[in-house]
Amino acid sequence: MNSSADDKRSLPHEAQRAFMQVVTSAEHELARASQRLRESLGASSEDGRTLAQLVVDRARKQRDELEQRIETEVKATLLRVRAPIDRELAAMKGHLEKLGEKLDALRSRRKTKTPA
Repeated sequence: MNSSADDKRSLPHEAQRAFMQVVTSAEHELARASQRLRESLGASSEDGRTLAQLVVDRARKQRDELEQRIETEVKATLLRVRAPIDRELAAMKGHLEKLGEKLDALRSRRKTKTPA
């Protein structure tokens, strides 16, 4: 009867020990996964930031880079679109200047033809 009582007492102890082994193993795997995540985020193990801070910092950096790229591309696109418009405006300005010169020449001819 004594061995049965010892078995009953040791069963919870063995279950607790097995549970603690599972928890320890899970903590170890979590630490490894956390370290791999830190490395993929470009942080060293000495970096005191939490994983959440690392992820937020990385997201901010990527957002800033994306905004910069978008701004650069928009400016480049606007320059490509504006170039033909600027050329057309310059050509029209040249035409207007020529027309103005012709108009001035016509006015001066009229003044010379009509006596004052």
